[in-house]
Amino acid sequence: MQLGKVLLLAVVLLSVKISTMAAAMMSSIPGLCAGTERILSRLPVMFLGHGGGPMPLLGHPSHLDLLRTWQAGSSIYEAVHDENVSAIVLISAHHESNSGEVLIMADAQPKLLFDYGGFPPETYKYQIPNPGSPNLANRISGLLNAAGIKNALETNRGHDHGVFVPILALEVARKRPTLPLVSISLLGPADYNLENA
Repeated sequence: MQLGKVLLLAVVLLSVKISTMAAAMMSSIPGLCAGTERILSRLPVMFLGHGGGPMPLLGHPSHLDLLRTWQAGSSIYEAVHDENVSAIVLISAHHESNSGEVLIMADAQPKLLFDYGGFPPETYKYQIPNPGSPNLANRISGLLNAAGIKNALETNRGHDHGVFVPILALEVARKRPTLPLVSISLLGPADYNLENA
């Protein structure tokens, strides 16, 4: 698979300061600062909040400001719809590894993981047609190996709501249904009290 520009989206919790969570995410991967600056310096990287569960997709009033940052014409929207972007790699705040290695989703056609509860029935029926990319997952694994970062390919987990909510709200699933999406885990558990340090 020939890849053009790959966009890295780090999807964080809306209630956590983005700069703090970004620092936590980056520091959660041993060797990131020492071994992957070169990799990250070549990728466009965006940090965005995903809101509370499926609330943005329901158009909940408490999420209207967030939805405005995702609408057509916004920098986030334009980045994911850039025709030069050939894949999106997503790091979700809800995908943590406890195995001592970064997990890279390698499914050709990932499912969705509805990792929330108590919402209307329609919020458990969302679908995205976007494929995964085993080739890109293997390439990411190779880059992490070269940087000395332990990692493993995983299958059958599914994209959690930290991935599929923004992908649906940003209209990627509708307007770019063949754009590959690959999710990567954090090393966990994350320290959500980091902002108080």
